[in-house]
Amino acid sequence: MRGAILPQRIAIIPQFAHVRVVSSHTPATASSNAAMPINLPILLTWLRIVLIPLVVGVFYLPDAWMTGAEKNATATVIFVVAAITDWLDGWLARRWNQTSPFGAFLDPVADKLMVTAALLILLWLSRINVLIALV
Repeated sequence: MRGAILPQRIAIIPQFAHVRVVSSHTPATASSNAAMPINLPILLTWLRIVLIPLVVGVFYLPDAWMTGAEKNATATVIFVVAAITDWLDGWLARRWNQTSPFGAFLDPVADKLMVTAALLILLWLSRINVLIALV
């Protein structure tokens, strides 16, 4: 049937190392579907992406909740935690031999998203010049 949505099942490979979605109309072989790795280094990278709205959101809190200095300090702590997870996910991936093409793709994307969010906040707060942010 063309255009029909076929049911899928999830195959979990031992040690929670990889998860792949297997269509019911294709055989579940390693060559038919590439496994998307889910491991601690990749989860740390996803954590870094989740921290981005927190860094930005801190500056949208009412002034009655936090002073400007407290907002700055909180955002800085969150940014530093994200930086530590950036180092840690790469170190763990190499140490545990859990490097993957997906992780190699996702890590720089997470870095660019975090830096872009930080630059936009700094521009919004008029702490840097637009030309500096463009470079």
